[in-house]
Amino acid sequence: MNYKKLYEKQYGEGKLISPPQRQFRGLRRLLKKYDWDRYTVAEQLIESRERLLDIGCGEGYLLRKLKDKFEELYGMDVSPSRLHEAEAKIKELYPSEISRFKFVEGNADDPLAIPDKYFDAITCIAVIEHVYDIFSLAKEMYRVLKPDGYVIAEVPNIAYLKHRLHFY
Repeated sequence: MNYKKLYEKQYGEGKLISPPQRQFRGLRRLLKKYDWDRYTVAEQLIESRERLLDIGCGEGYLLRKLKDKFEELYGMDVSPSRLHEAEAKIKELYPSEISRFKFVEGNADDPLAIPDKYFDAITCIAVIEHVYDIFSLAKEMYRVLKPDGYVIAEVPNIAYLKHRLHFY
């Protein structure tokens, strides 16, 4: 299967972009302090270091959020149009810092074209469920991670309350 073609078609047509959270607004307001999004959690866990790799970076939201914690930020995604959007957003918001950001087209199922022990931290947020061979991805992340580095990975919680409530 050609994942690049599939995701590029879907993202290019805007079909895989998440809409704003409008469901359960009242409940969300009430429980706001307990309802951190995945990026806020990652930001809380990440320490300042030299190099970050965000696998499945999309439009670069997490990279922008973590820009003050790393000297170099690398984003990898299978979709060239998403990488283009990420780079355009960085140029728009942080034109003087564009050299700190690097975007790489790549499929998480393939070996990473990155030297061994290169990154201090790797994030992989809402990506693993799209990967065919997660063991190969884990080995590759380990290979490119420095000995004192760390990985923050997240997958969607299908038991989350909003996924279990159905209104007919």
